[in-house]
Amino acid sequence: MLFLLLIGCESITPYLEEVREDPVEIMYSGTVYQGAPSADNSVLTDGSMAFFDLDGGLLAEAEQREDLPGYWQVSLPVGVAYNLRIEAEESYPAIWRASAPYGQAFWFSGAFFSLPHEQVDPFFEAVAEAVGVEIGDLKTDEVVHVWGRIDNPESAQPRDFPIRDGDGKRPEVYAFEELEDGSLVQTEEGPVRYVFAFDLKPGEIEVAGVTYNTQPGDLIAAWWYEVLE
Repeated sequence: MLFLLLIGCESITPYLEEVREDPVEIMYSGTVYQGAPSADNSVLTDGSMAFFDLDGGLLAEAEQREDLPGYWQVSLPVGVAYNLRIEAEESYPAIWRASAPYGQAFWFSGAFFSLPHEQVDPFFEAVAEAVGVEIGDLKTDEVVHVWGRIDNPESAQPRDFPIRDGDGKRPEVYAFEELEDGSLVQTEEGPVRYVFAFDLKPGEIEVAGVTYNTQPGDLIAAWWYEVLE
């Protein structure tokens, strides 16, 4: 009887298999913060998140869940490469670049964030003073700045991050090492934790081969880069 039962199960198995088509769009969601990751940051509840394809066409706008402030969600085509523009009050437009996942997913808290004036301005003033340059004002000048962060600084060198601006010119790139006490020291060899470039022409800007579509006053958030060893 057991033998007959097994034979019977084997004969109907093909008819019980569920046929699923690969998803065309996925829901992508997560918490967004007002400012770079920090214990003092609050979640972003008043702003916008717009996703664009690499030609500048609008893909979708994220919506904040009413029952969960600071938690945003968006429907995107599977695997599409996108530019993300985060805007908020008293903040510079933060331009991100990534790709949508291939299934329902969420980004880790702090993966995306806005760039408030009160955090960026004093920091950039200190960087500019350290490298001995004057930089344009994103609020009034027709320029774009780049702020990059590398996840594996011990494997990174300044030459790993060439930048080309909207006019095809290569600006000066300033690389900094992060010491154990959290202070930053300019480096010409590495390791490299942060890279900066200032006063770039808007348009298509390349950072280490990754293209960002920008407008005057934007701040490229080239974070979470990793150098392949």
